[in-house]
Amino acid sequence: MKLKRLAAMLIAVTMTVTALPVFVLATEGETVPEETTAVETTEPGKKETEKPSEKETEPEIKAPEKTEETETSEPAESKEVKSEEKLPEQEDRSDSKNANSGTEENIKWSFNESTYTLTISPKKKNTKAVIPKYRNVDNTPWKEFRDSIKKVVITKGITSIGNFSFAQCGNLTSVSLPSGLKSIGFAAFALSGIENITIPGTVTSIGEQSFFMCTCLKTITIPSSVTIIDNCAFMSCESLETVKLTNGLKTIEDYAFCECKALTSITIPVSVSAIGDNAFESCTSLTSFYIPYGVTSVGNSVFLKCNNLETVTFQTSIKSMGNNLFESCGNLKQINMTNEISALNSRAWEGCKNGVVIKGLKDNSVTAKGKTAKVKYRKLRKKNQTVAATKVLNVAPKDQKALYVKVKGKKKITINKYTGKVTVKKKLKRGTYKIKVKVMVTGNETCKASGWKTVTFKIKVK
Repeated sequence: MKLKRLAAMLIAVTMTVTALPVFVLATEGETVPEETTAVETTEPGKKETEKPSEKETEPEIKAPEKTEETETSEPAESKEVKSEEKLPEQEDRSDSKNANSGTEENIKWSFNESTYTLTISPKKKNTKAVIPKYRNVDNTPWKEFRDSIKKVVITKGITSIGNFSFAQCGNLTSVSLPSGLKSIGFAAFALSGIENITIPGTVTSIGEQSFFMCTCLKTITIPSSVTIIDNCAFMSCESLETVKLTNGLKTIEDYAFCECKALTSITIPVSVSAIGDNAFESCTSLTSFYIPYGVTSVGNSVFLKCNNLETVTFQTSIKSMGNNLFESCGNLKQINMTNEISALNSRAWEGCKNGVVIKGLKDNSVTAKGKTAKVKYRKLRKKNQTVAATKVLNVAPKDQKALYVKVKGKKKITINKYTGKVTVKKKLKRGTYKIKVKVMVTGNETCKASGWKTVTFKIKVK
């Protein structure tokens, strides 16, 4: 029966991701195909570059790779992955006589059959530990309970979730992750039944295919600590409706949200600099998309088959654009951008239907004036104090976001680049301090980003 269920699952996965990067769930003893296929698109004159954060992958796993450049989107052989890391072997898994619990490396685990809860914690108290990288779904020590697990509790001290840790836990709906967790590995929750998950504010990377085909997942918030969402991280999460991304994220990799057909809203923060190939392919519920100031690179076929997409705006920071951005976007009506952006790559617009309106962004008329904010010395003696941007600066227009960069002033007074929030560090002496900053309004769907303006505000400690 297990083999039948596995075979059915593999068939379903294969049908879902035809012509897309292949997700491999190998069972122990099986021969895994040596190569997978990936959609290949190109940009003339674009040199092959190393990915912003290259991930180690196990020998049986073929993660999507960017391919050699050609003029078509035909499938091509992916690069063979390498790994020299030694993974835990099946026979060394448990040193416990209890079939419902065990230890391996520096973690311990237990499964409660009455509550269907799997708990994982460091082997020793007050220490840090990582859940190992497993070769496949049948290499985890709790594999016998995979179909029964409804809840996973990972306790404080666990800093990393390894490859395939909870993949194919189809009845898993609830996950508790600890503060201090830093990374989520390859396919860690792939094909699980999770409905929602809170990513701790300490996680810096969400790994390849980590939530692949989590078809019950509806919403997710990515904290500002996350700097990279890797290849196919949320691919085929067909119930995912909204994604909240906070400032701090730098890269959205290839196919990250591909096939998220229920996705109606996603906000890209100004901290993002690159959007990878096919990142939002077949997101058929998207009707508009705003690429903010800060994004400098947009990959190939980013909106392929987004057939309900009507308007897209590119802000002025764009430096490179891939090919066929809007192929098979039959309802696209308007693209907002500057003439400089439209001239970057003529092949970017191939596949657009006739009649799409290219509309120029309006200039911003920006004003910025400094203010004086007061901070109480007696409170500052105990802890840092924060001051809202509106208390120190008056920036117009107010309907647009701004960027803030400190130019000169006391080291113990800092300003957040994305929010303008001022932090006055504790034990600063009484006095009045001048802070010089540069301010830029980042624009919106009709107005382009402004140039930088220099302004001075004051912090009075009394």
